[in-house]
Amino acid sequence: MFVQHWRGNLNKIAARIGLFSALATSIATIGSIVTLLMFPAPVWTGLNDFITSFEDQLVLPSVFAFLITLFFIMLAFSILKTREGEVEQTLASIGVGFGIGYAILAGGVYFIQFTAVRWFMDSGTIAGVEHFIIVNPTSVALALDNLGYLFLFISVIFLALSMGGGRLEEAARYALAATSILGFMGVIGYVLKFSGLSDLLVVSGAVFLVATIILAVIFWNMMRAEGSAKA
Repeated sequence: MFVQHWRGNLNKIAARIGLFSALATSIATIGSIVTLLMFPAPVWTGLNDFITSFEDQLVLPSVFAFLITLFFIMLAFSILKTREGEVEQTLASIGVGFGIGYAILAGGVYFIQFTAVRWFMDSGTIAGVEHFIIVNPTSVALALDNLGYLFLFISVIFLALSMGGGRLEEAARYALAATSILGFMGVIGYVLKFSGLSDLLVVSGAVFLVATIILAVIFWNMMRAEGSAKA
């Protein structure tokens, strides 16, 4: 029944899912930023110091970051399904592909932070756990997280290129492009161990928030347009 009801109304359902996912991504991004400010990650000075200072609320930013990976995939697919031209659809499809890579890599890392790492801390078992702690600058977890974000920024730039020519879509294009450029510089900073550049990852997150809010407005307008056309 559900499939039959929506058959032929793909733009309508894509706009609704796009609005939901854009708003959800925005809220999760705000949650990630707020919890990072409230519970900043401790400076890594060794595993023993981390265990001593560890508290459960330190994993809250990872919970919100994990939610972003889920909602972003929905958002990327919604963008794809609302593209009209073949070129735009192709660009958005590439964006979705890299977005899936981001969700798997970064989502997996964040899931480990608020499950396995927290369980390790509670159990007192510490052998090998330092490789899974994201605040450890030499950990496998942080390397995979940055690889995931590299995939995200590639995804975002292709989604930006798929945007149309309307005023709001142009604003979304510029915001997404700025997110990608700042993000690329941040990942380069991580690879080169230059904190001045890697800090741009935080700035790119703030710009990404602006982009998702603009996308929410775009999808809201699409829903209104669909409703007016039906009336």
